[in-house]
Amino acid sequence: MMDVAKELESRLMPMLEVAASTLRSEFPIAKIRTESHPVGSLTDLQGHYVAISCLLVEPDSRVTEMKRTQPDLVDLVIGVQHLTTEPELSELYVCWGHPSGHIELELLHTPIPINEAAWGRAVDSVAPLVDALRTAIRRGQPPEWAAPGFPG
Repeated sequence: MMDVAKELESRLMPMLEVAASTLRSEFPIAKIRTESHPVGSLTDLQGHYVAISCLLVEPDSRVTEMKRTQPDLVDLVIGVQHLTTEPELSELYVCWGHPSGHIELELLHTPIPINEAAWGRAVDSVAPLVDALRTAIRRGQPPEWAAPGFPG
């Protein structure tokens, strides 16, 4: 069985790193980084995700994070699950953090088995996900009409 987590990193992280670098130059006040993490290590449902995480920082340094009334974290996430059984591509989304959970864009509503078509779908999803992340960063908060809701 291939190492799906390593495959996820090798196929997607270089693209996410380039996108994060571009976003950092477009939004120098935001704290933007790439991430790669295992999930579910204490369960039978092993997974892994790669992401671009963006922490929005107030332009006025006198304003502390405690005073911010809107979510200040928005993430682009690409994830896989069931790594020890039947690996699946499980997540392709951009989502705001707590307390909003507003989903800017979700491109995969049902997990799909890992194969070349799934990897192609993940790669093809990077550009629209980055565009959605860029829009969210530019707006600086979830849309006013946004209802709470995390990807599911």
